[in-house]
Amino acid sequence: MRSAARGVALFVALLATATPAQEPQAQEQRRTDLEPKHGAALPLEARFVDEFGRDRPLRDWFDGNRPVLLTLNYYRCPMLCTKQLDAFVDGGDGPRYDGTPGGLRSLPTAPGEGYVVLTVSFDPLETHELAARKKKSYVGAVDRPGTEKGWHFLTGEKPAIDALCDAVGFHYAWVGEEYAHPPAVIACTPDGRVSDYAVGYNYDRATLVRLITRAAARKTTPAKAAPATTPGAPPRTTPAWLLPTAIALGLATFAAALVLIRRSRRG
Repeated sequence: MRSAARGVALFVALLATATPAQEPQAQEQRRTDLEPKHGAALPLEARFVDEFGRDRPLRDWFDGNRPVLLTLNYYRCPMLCTKQLDAFVDGGDGPRYDGTPGGLRSLPTAPGEGYVVLTVSFDPLETHELAARKKKSYVGAVDRPGTEKGWHFLTGEKPAIDALCDAVGFHYAWVGEEYAHPPAVIACTPDGRVSDYAVGYNYDRATLVRLITRAAARKTTPAKAAPATTPGAPPRTTPAWLLPTAIALGLATFAAALVLIRRSRRG
């Protein structure tokens, strides 16, 4: 009987550790992925500070004529934001190494000529001085006349940041010693609605042209299926193989316990 009890207890314990619903840590994790919201309106009255220290509504960067390419980053990011913005400039690892034209440098016109680029920090502790330094670095990397007039780097307070991130479906969280977040370029229509997304670290010329063209035409449906989960999402805390393995092991243990019970009764 003791063997049977131990077998049942082991079976229950394995199921408890294998079922995601029983993991309080997983339930407490904040999302750090991208939730596509095509057609959603941006909070144009939310106020941000530009690289010159001027407090302005988001509406100021939407003139009703030019689409906007939006990236959400933070300027002190030790790795992933730099990787994404570098890729946004030169195309990323794919175009860089296979010879495919990519990034802002590959487009026929510079930022400001037919489209606007906005990079907004989602860290409310960052300042416009830091934004100005980041702008100087990336405008220099694009190395095209007029880019400084068409690529703007903003900071803001948490309510404005949260309103913008919620509107475009951008989820981020502080993990360890840095923010976890998805890498994405978000195309917005001239009147401030979400048009489409490019997710990841590779931005070939065809992708950027498609984003700009569709946003300029005020299209707000995805050109192709957008991923439900993107890089930056929290990893699974329970391996996919654990539940079936636990069930099989538990059943085997339970069967062995029944055999022992029958033998003890015969004895």
